[in-house]
Amino acid sequence: MWPVYDRATVVGPQVSHVLILRKNSDLRSSVVRGHRPAYNVENGSTSSRPGIRAVTRAHGARSHAVKLPKAGLRFSRLYGTFCFARCLLIRLRPTFADEKRFHTMQNQPTLTLCKFLPYRLRDSVPSDASVYDVSSYAELPYCTLSPMWEHGGIPIPGMPGKTSDSVEGIWQGLKVIDGKAAPRYFVGQGQKRGGKPRGHQYDGKLLGITEAREKIYRVAYEWVLEHRVAKELIASFLTLARNGKAQYFHDVSDNGNISAPDEGWAHAAVLVQYLNKQLQNRSDQGAEP
Repeated sequence: MWPVYDRATVVGPQVSHVLILRKNSDLRSSVVRGHRPAYNVENGSTSSRPGIRAVTRAHGARSHAVKLPKAGLRFSRLYGTFCFARCLLIRLRPTFADEKRFHTMQNQPTLTLCKFLPYRLRDSVPSDASVYDVSSYAELPYCTLSPMWEHGGIPIPGMPGKTSDSVEGIWQGLKVIDGKAAPRYFVGQGQKRGGKPRGHQYDGKLLGITEAREKIYRVAYEWVLEHRVAKELIASFLTLARNGKAQYFHDVSDNGNISAPDEGWAHAAVLVQYLNKQLQNRSDQGAEP
């Protein structure tokens, strides 16, 4: 039987000894906890090791060092591990907002971006994908996505206050061939224009093909998508993309590269870039199309 005392101090959850103090003693103990215990009281003395410092001062008090049974040692170690794991889990557990966001993301379908389809590859797409012909030969409403379509009131880039009926009219009318532009192309349905251009007229300057495509063609075409094409049509493409539907867009050109000068730039490529930009912007904002 162990003697019964009214006070005991255990240093650290993994300590293998107990320092027992007699009743009414004037023993004062200050302990600074660390990673591992540091008491060694086999001989009634106090020692310190890295991780813990213990200082004991006694005034006429008697102390006894009693060795813990193995079962008690095991329990103290297990309890210390349990306390550490519990604190760690409390610190790392997700908040309610994190859980709600996680479940919302889990329930959302995978976003599938739209793809440009070169004309020569229009028959080489997955069977479950949607393929759209957006050329002037397509049926309504897809033919309204053609730059040839006469929408009317389209601002001409580089010519403030001037408008054109079609995007193609802007592109052809601003071509400088034999030193002249051709404003007559601004009226009516879009048409092609023969001859080799030196560049495109823009705000009193002559632009090269790549810069003209960026500053004139893209700007005019995207304006039409924003202000003239039926919003329901654009919204249907965005909705299908958000629901994971694969969609391919083509016209009569194979060139989707803005920097390739030898072939006309496919407006289907511009349309795809516009749709994907809308998808990414609205995805960042967390808004539905």
